[in-house]
Amino acid sequence: MFGKSFAAIALLIAGSAAASAQNRLQVTHVNVVDVVTGRIQPDRTLLISDGKIVSISGGPASAAAGEIVFDAPGKFVIPGLWDMHQHFEGEPGQREFNLMVANGVLGVRNMGGVAKEVLQAREDIRSGKYIGPQIFACGPILDGPEPTNPPFSVAVRNADDGRKAVQSVKAMRADCVKVHDGVPFDAYLDIADEAKKAGLPLVGHVPVRVPIRQAIDAGQRSIEHQSVFLGASTVEDELIESEKKNDVLQEAMRTNNFQLIPESIAKKGNYFLDHIDEERAHDLYRSFASHEVRLTPTLVTQRALTFVDDLDKSNDVRLKYIPASQKEWWHPEKGMLTRYRTPAYIAFRKRQFAKSLEQIPVEYRDGVIFLAGTDCLIPYVFPGFSVHDEMALFAQAGLTPLAALQTATLNPARFLGIENSEGTVGAGKAANLVLLDHNPLLDIHNTTGIFAVIVRGKLLKRTDLDDLLQQAAKAAAN
Repeated sequence: MFGKSFAAIALLIAGSAAASAQNRLQVTHVNVVDVVTGRIQPDRTLLISDGKIVSISGGPASAAAGEIVFDAPGKFVIPGLWDMHQHFEGEPGQREFNLMVANGVLGVRNMGGVAKEVLQAREDIRSGKYIGPQIFACGPILDGPEPTNPPFSVAVRNADDGRKAVQSVKAMRADCVKVHDGVPFDAYLDIADEAKKAGLPLVGHVPVRVPIRQAIDAGQRSIEHQSVFLGASTVEDELIESEKKNDVLQEAMRTNNFQLIPESIAKKGNYFLDHIDEERAHDLYRSFASHEVRLTPTLVTQRALTFVDDLDKSNDVRLKYIPASQKEWWHPEKGMLTRYRTPAYIAFRKRQFAKSLEQIPVEYRDGVIFLAGTDCLIPYVFPGFSVHDEMALFAQAGLTPLAALQTATLNPARFLGIENSEGTVGAGKAANLVLLDHNPLLDIHNTTGIFAVIVRGKLLKRTDLDDLLQQAAKAAAN
């Protein structure tokens, strides 16, 4: 899974237990960003030992024997970033982990992959065997009778299937239960009930036959993608009923005319957008807030699928980190999500994306709490890098830089129940930190100017991060 050069850096991060006990780090003259209040604590010293922040003080202390002193005058320190909707390309490995760590993404919620491989990577990172982000994993996706992603999904045909699938996810020690589009309505309710009994949060898509309000009432803890505002449309029930009667996929396969699928999506999508009701929308968003349901809109994915033709011509410098086989199906004419598009579908996607951005500040004012997620593996969505793109899109939509930063720091920690150790910079917290050249509260794009990263208390300077990126480029080339 990992190359020798990667293992060498892993030794720098993990080390032996004895070395960890002896090595301490002082980060001096750094500005601490409070992601709760938006205040800056200027010119501070962070004392770090055994992977935790021991103290934050107003000046450097005398360095003990073997202690590293890292001077960071004028720099800004924030908590490590999280990607709360992520997929690995095949077996999790060196290239993706390098890209995440080099971009300060020190935690991910994996929303579907080969469970055995993802869960093993989770344990290897937790044990310190390899450098990489903390992984919270959903295990196999629970989908309908004919899953969209068969290699890492479980087919659910009825309530009994759903309960057994949840028990299986629990047995493999996954962190959550993810549902997908095809889950039948009755089975969904039993899945939600069984997930509560198992003590696992229910997350994922809202199945196409389930009204969004019923998903909220059933206890789904996070809803993925901004299609959530279907629930703000007065024709939601009508469109759900139509899903029971019309199987466009079967007709497309029978006639070998796969353009029927995007044409149908565009027709139904424009219909529900035409019937968005403002008061219904406010009521829905307030329901999110009162039930403490989190929304992961994956704006970067929406943008990529909407403007894939432009992105395909952009010659993005980050493409050097993507293997040729993956880049091949990123081209619009090759990708399964893009090759059958029609003019009507392309126009609909642009309309939907504009509406999605428009709704972000409306949802925020009504109390919706967002999680930054990228749906990484979608064309022109890059491991690590695209978390910064996602925060920038939140800001573009109208959120303040602080609110955008919270989507990848404070909000994930609180959602995962690890706010005592993650999500903020403070004494007693885990030393998973990102040092920036400039203040991210003035411009969220400043999160891309990374000066250093601290992973479990170990310092990676800019030269170390550049080395990780070089290794990622070599792995992609091979």
